[in-house]
Amino acid sequence: MLSTVSCERWADWSVTPLPLSSTMSSESEIWTTISIERAGDEHGTSLWVYLVGDDGNKTPLREICWVYGTDGSGGGGYDPAVWSLEVSAMAARPAKTAGEALEVKVQGLEVKWES
Repeated sequence: MLSTVSCERWADWSVTPLPLSSTMSSESEIWTTISIERAGDEHGTSLWVYLVGDDGNKTPLREICWVYGTDGSGGGGYDPAVWSLEVSAMAARPAKTAGEALEVKVQGLEVKWES
């Protein structure tokens, strides 16, 4: 499973199955590429989280609308002078009775900041 989480005062969380490539067995290492991009449409500006396939195609996982929105008091939204943003990778296994250690590898974590 693949989860995306964004949080400010509350959690915005989604879970989706992680697709396996047709050449991959369930015993193989699975590498995942995620892209988070700023996008805009008639509803405003938001962040989109995508799963990037081996072929470069992007599958949308989650739209995060609150980052650029308002809090209803005339303010709110992203203010780079006030906010700090953290991008990280995490892994978890929900099975309490797992017999072996969970092994997770992260490689090539690259964060590109654009304004």
